[in-house]
Amino acid sequence: MQKCDLNKRILWGCLIIATICFIWGNSLLNGDTSGDISGGFSQWLGQFIPFLSPDSPNGHYIVRKCAHFSIFFLLGAQLCGFFILVCQNKVLLRSLAVAVTVAAIDETIQRFIPDRYGCFSDAALDSCGAVTGMILFFLGYTLLKQKKQRQE
Repeated sequence: MQKCDLNKRILWGCLIIATICFIWGNSLLNGDTSGDISGGFSQWLGQFIPFLSPDSPNGHYIVRKCAHFSIFFLLGAQLCGFFILVCQNKVLLRSLAVAVTVAAIDETIQRFIPDRYGCFSDAALDSCGAVTGMILFFLGYTLLKQKKQRQE
């Protein structure tokens, strides 16, 4: 293995660990703190997109669900990039297994935090975000690889 490959693996691994720490760190926040953070973001976002304001019906709910999808979209793409470097086979399956495990642990954590609740629908939404990120990353990688091979 070349030093460049090792550095790439370490970089991808660190990005994945940081993302998982962010996800689980937010799950460890109590309900009031979590609500204040997402409410503040929703308030800020509502300045530009009024229907996402916490004052609008379901605005805060939509922001929270989009946050679930988005962070797991990122995690899915990161996992796909990592597994392409590490093993190059069953990349999507391996990425999905890790993402679903992270989502399940995330929702389980919330069951033990005051004023929080873990739910299957959030884990399913997380998994959908991860799958979307994985597929888009994998397609982009495959297209770039094919383009590079045609140029050689």
